[in-house]
Parts: sequence; structure tokens; C-alpha cells
Amino acid sequence: MARVSLIRPRSVFGVLVLILLVAACDTTEERAEGHFESALALIADGDVARAKVELRTVFSLVPDHVPARETLAEILLEEGDLAGAFGQYMRLVEQLPDATEPRFVVTELLMLDLEFEDAQVHLDVLQELAPADPRTAALQNAVSYRSAVIEEDVIARRSSAAKALQLVADLPDSLLNSTVVADNAVLDADFDGLFEELDRIQAIFPEERRIFQYRLTGYSRMGDFEGIERTIRSMIETFPEDEVLPQTLMRYYADRGDLDGAETFLRDRIAVDGSGDAERMTLLRYLTTARDPQTALDETRRLIEEGTNNQLFRSVEASLLYDLGERDAAVAIFEDIVATADPSDQTNNIKTTYAGLLQRDGNEVGARALIEGVLEADPSHVPSLLMRAHWLIEDDRADDAVLALRLAQDQEPENPEIFARLADAHLRNGERLLAGEMLALAVETSNSAPLHAVGYARYLTRDARLAPAEAVLIKALRLAPRDVTILVALGEVYVAMADWGRAQGVEDKLREIRADAQANTLRLEALRAQGRTDDAVAFLERLSADGAAGLAAEIAIAQTLIRDGDAPAALTHLQDALAANTEDETLRFFVASAQAVTGDHAAAAEGYRQLIDDGATGARVWVELIRALKRSGRGDEAAVELKAALERAPDAPDLLWMRASELEAAGDADGAIEIYETLYAANSASPIVANNLASLLSTSRSDAESLERAERIARRLRETEIPAFQDTYGWIQYLSGNYTEAVDYLEAAARALPDDPLVQAHLGLTYAALERSEDAVARLTQAIDLAGDDSRLTLALARERLAELQNRDSAE
Repeated sequence: MARVSLIRPRSVFGVLVLILLVAACDTTEERAEGHFESALALIADGDVARAKVELRTVFSLVPDHVPARETLAEILLEEGDLAGAFGQYMRLVEQLPDATEPRFVVTELLMLDLEFEDAQVHLDVLQELAPADPRTAALQNAVSYRSAVIEEDVIARRSSAAKALQLVADLPDSLLNSTVVADNAVLDADFDGLFEELDRIQAIFPEERRIFQYRLTGYSRMGDFEGIERTIRSMIETFPEDEVLPQTLMRYYADRGDLDGAETFLRDRIAVDGSGDAERMTLLRYLTTARDPQTALDETRRLIEEGTNNQLFRSVEASLLYDLGERDAAVAIFEDIVATADPSDQTNNIKTTYAGLLQRDGNEVGARALIEGVLEADPSHVPSLLMRAHWLIEDDRADDAVLALRLAQDQEPENPEIFARLADAHLRNGERLLAGEMLALAVETSNSAPLHAVGYARYLTRDARLAPAEAVLIKALRLAPRDVTILVALGEVYVAMADWGRAQGVEDKLREIRADAQANTLRLEALRAQGRTDDAVAFLERLSADGAAGLAAEIAIAQTLIRDGDAPAALTHLQDALAANTEDETLRFFVASAQAVTGDHAAAAEGYRQLIDDGATGARVWVELIRALKRSGRGDEAAVELKAALERAPDAPDLLWMRASELEAAGDADGAIEIYETLYAANSASPIVANNLASLLSTSRSDAESLERAERIARRLRETEIPAFQDTYGWIQYLSGNYTEAVDYLEAAARALPDDPLVQAHLGLTYAALERSEDAVARLTQAIDLAGDDSRLTLALARERLAELQNRDSAE
């Protein structure tokens, strides 16, 4: 049984209480006492599982049975089920408000979970009930320590830590008190003191994860890589069911470039008796990413020859063949497995893998059919629920996706992929705060895996929460100090913070691990952010002269000059580079782009057209040609070029966007909607596409189906600060009858877009719905004056509503 992870409760409910209760009970109470006595006997015999069943039976008969609840609470605490224990102790606090023991446990559990505000309520009671108890002092001291850390008061922090050390004599098994000692030792870089305290407390709580985390932090600060490896291996032995820990150790090996050490670790985990398919699969995944697909394929075929689980490893063979370009062979193997395999969890997993392959191959219909078949056989199959949730989110059915993911979470409550997908669903619903919570949990449950840590940090950065983003990345970096994605994200945070010294430190680390391209990008962004254009250009010129970046450096120099407002110098620089590389298409394109920036749209158009005549096929050349023609007043030519471009690249998103804008300007809303639907089907995650589609649906159509679809699409725009998005969301809220919510968004949009007649009309109509007649008349008049002869549906409605208001005012 796991050891308790905090101050141990001192029982105040003993045999005497039980005897008193038994003395005056009716038949139901006698039965309850019988089950309770049976539970105590089972505990004495070491059969705790059956004892818990007996205790819960007691509650079904006598819900307020105090000794049974205290016994169950202590069992759950000993097992490490802190959530379950907390629930039981809270019931005891409610039943016995003057009892100190359950309240001590509840308070410490809350503090260990950093719920200090809720904990303070209970601590206030304890200070009245047990002011002289050392546990009360420890709890108050933990509050003081936390305040000192937040306020960066070093003297107060060290004073609280010293008091915690004194309290160890009275409270040797207080985990909360120990964390104060350990945390202070980390901050003071007192590693001898840190590990002395961790050794002491871990002897009491060998399965407490917080202690392992403090060890990892200490070794990381010391740069003791052997200590990190030793600690992670110890965690793997202590928590054998935790699937994240081996991945953490693998990240550690990968970060140090120790491929052989990683492979040896994985091979050592494979049982010699033919079992251990999960470990074999982990080895194959590692070989695929760390070595190469062919090496993994060779190992897979060796496992197939062993014959331990041919269907599983044949499915891996098929996936690898697909990655190596042998599509038909891969599909044939999967089809054979699916046709011949007996129903089982493994078969469902293989079908899900095959569905993912079909999805990548563009066969979403086939993929969905497979997943629905799996879920019909097993409605709780987690990988299939994840795929279904992805599709539901893409279809703007985020609420249904959340339900699917909650079902998956019932099976795997610590799966970080589930939390990440829940974040996607909440973002699609415009619930950014909930999304942030899910991203934080993905980081926590993945043990700060780079993918999840970087994703959460970028979410925080978008909200200008730079200090928390830095903290997330630094924690991840301690476990993977050479991970390029983490370092790049951290460098971006430091540039945003204008912390040039630490940005330089990240750049140095990137160069140390030979990620020079990323280091160069970080240096350039830092120089640009400081307004040091001359230094940025000089740096790029050195790269070009050294041959480190070639023409890319020449283009970057031009872009830097343009950002600094010196487009003529940029054009001259590019023309000089082109003189030495006359056939280079990329340089020719950027010369034309610089000409457009300087205002010479005719020359730019000629440059783009010459590229097309010489065989350039990229859609971007067509896009820029059309823009240059429009800006030089040659709209008819632009329309001809757009038609020609779409014939050659009918699926190019930028060209389709141009065509949709053209149709919308011509009053063909249905035609524009059709194109936006195509773009949305290809990428429903794009907020711009979503906004334009929802806006057109809500302003040009009035049927219930279109408005319902617009509302679902626009949910992600909640909490937006982009004026066009605010207008779309606010107008849809108006159409849904939510006038109070609508007006806040529409007022913000109207302030930012004062010359847009639709935006002003939307606000005016909302004022009218809120019976703010004077405001409505003013805003509607402004909208109609701006609109001229624009006959769009909403503007026609604005004219009608204005007339009604004016007539009503005249009648009055």
C-alpha cells in the first residue's frame, strides 16, 4: 500500500465512539455495524480492497457513519488517492465542524494543490480550534512562505524556510512543511540541503511524485545529467503503470544525442518470454523517428519472423511502407488484416491506425467508416474517440467533440492528447480560458513534453502572458535542455519581453547544439525588435559573404530595409543581387515585390507577368500580378488574369479568395459563399475564412439553416479583439436575440471601422432592438450615408428600420 502523502491524521474517532454508537441502534444500524466490523477485520487481514466495499456498504445504510468514513478516508490517503480522500475528509468536516483532524488534512491537501484561497478558510478555523498545534503553525508558515516567494522577499522567504526546518522535529512526516524546506533550498541553490531533506522525506513517502520533481529540478540546476537519468529511472520503477515516464527518459536521451543509450533502454524493457508487445512497439516508434523508417522496417520484419504477434507487426510494416512511398503495398496489408483479424482491442487499434492512413491519403470517407465501425463495437475506444472528436471539431460540432473526449477521458484520465484535443474544442467554441486550462493539463500530464509545452507557451504569449510562458518553457527545458523547438519558443518569448540578454543566451545555446539557422533567425528578430536596422543588415551581409545563407540573406536584407521604411534601398539591393544572378526566379519575384512597395505597380506587374511567361507556376506570382494590376488602375486586366490563373490553379486558396471577394463586390453573395465553403472545407481552422463565411451567411441570408450554421462557425470569435471578427460575432448575437452581448462587440467594431456601412448598420439595428432610439437613428443614418446605393440585405433592413423610427418620432 502506498504511503500517505501529507501530515498523517490523528484519529479522534476510536473504538469508544463505535461502542457508544452500537449501544443504541436499530436493525439498520446493526447491519451497518456488522459491515463496519467486517471491514476492520478485512483490514487486519490485509484485504483492503474488500474492506472498501464493506465500508461503502455501511454508507448505503447509514450515510453519516463517522468511524466508517474516517477509516475509508485514511485508506484512500494511504493509497495515494488524494482526490478520493479529500472528498471523504470534507464530509467529515461538514459532519464534525469542531473536529480538527479532518480539517488539518483538508487544509494541507488544498495547499499542496496550490488552492490557498480555499485553504485559508479552513486555516482560520484551525487557528481558533487548535492555535498551539504545530500543524497549525506549519500551515500558516506555508502561507507566509508562498507570499514571500510571490513578493520576491528573500529575507521573509528564508525566515519561513528556517521556521519550517525547526518544525521538522515536531512534524517529521509533514509533506507540506518539507516542500517549504526543499523549495527554499532550490531557490538558494543549496543542493546539499535540498537532497538531505529530500532523502529524509522520501524515506517516509517513497511514492510521492513531488519529491521526485524536486530531485529533477535540483539535478537540472546543477547540470547533473546522471542525476536526472537516475531519477527518471527511479520514477519508472516506482510508477510502472505511468506511460509518460519512459517517454520522458527517451526525450532525455534524444536531447543528449545518446541514440544508443535510448535504444538499449528500450530493448532492455522487452520481456524475453515473447510478451511485451507494447515495449516492442515503443522500440519501433523510436527507430522510426531517431534512426530512419528503413531501420524500423527491418526490425519490424524481424519481429514478424519471431511470430509473437504477426497482425500487430504487419500493421506496423504497412505504415512504414506507406511512409517509404509504397502506398499500394501498405493498403493491401491493412486490408488483409482488417478482413481476417478476429474482433479484439488490438484489431480496433489496427483499424484506427489504418483510418489515420486513409485520412492522410485523402480518403476521409473510408477513414470515417472504419472509425464508426470500431466505435460501434467499442464505444469507449480512445484512439477512435480522438479521431471522431477531431472530425467533430472540424465540422463545428465542438460540444459533441467535448462529449466524445470526456468519454475517452473516463478510460484514460491522464492522456495528454485528450487534453490537447479538448483545448481545440474549446477554442473552436471561443472558450479561451477553458482551452488554456486544458493546454496546461496537457503539459502536466505529458511531463512537459516539448509539443505540449510549446503549444501552451504560445497560447500564453498570444495573451501577452509572457512570464508564465517563460516558466512553462523553462520547466520543459530542464528535461530536454537541447530541444530546438523549446529553445526557439523561449527565444521568441525573450524577444517579446525585450530581454535581450536572455535572448542572447538562447541564441548561444542554439549555436552550441548547431542549430545555426534558428540562432540566426533569433538574432535577426532581436535586432529588428530593437530597431537596430544597420546592425541587422550588417549581420545578414556577413552571413551572405560567408556563404551561410546565400540569396536568402540578400532577401532578408531587403525585407529588413522595407520594415525600416527604406523601400528604395531595398529595391537597389535586390537589383544588385539580381545583376549577379540574372536567372534566379526568387530574386526576380522579390525585385517586383519591392517595386510594388515603392509604388511602381506598373513595373511590378511587368516583372510578375514576365515570370509567368517564363514558366513560373506558383499561385503567389499570379496573386501579386493581379494585385499590381488593380493598384495601377487596370481592373479589367486583373479580372482576365484571375480567370486565367484559376484555370491553371483551380484549388489555390489565395486565388479562390480573390474570386470570392470579386463576387461579393459584384453583389453575388451566393457565389462568394460557395467559394468560402470550399475554402472552409479545406481548412476550417482558419479564423479569417470562418469569419468571412459566417459574415456572409448572416448578412446575405435570412433562413434558419444559414443563420444556425453562421452561429456555429462564429463561436470561436468570442472574446476576439479583431474589429472585423467582433462585428461578425456581434451581428450573429443580434440575430440570435442576444442584444446585450451583441452591443459590446458591435460598439468596439464600430469604433475601429467607422467607414464601414455594414458595421454601423449592425450597431444601429442593435440599438433599436435595445430601445435606444436616439442612438439607433444616429447610427443608422450614418450607415445609410456611407452605403450610398448599396442594396445588401442588411442595409435594406437598416433603411426600413430608420424610417420606422423617424415616423414614430414624428407621430409622437
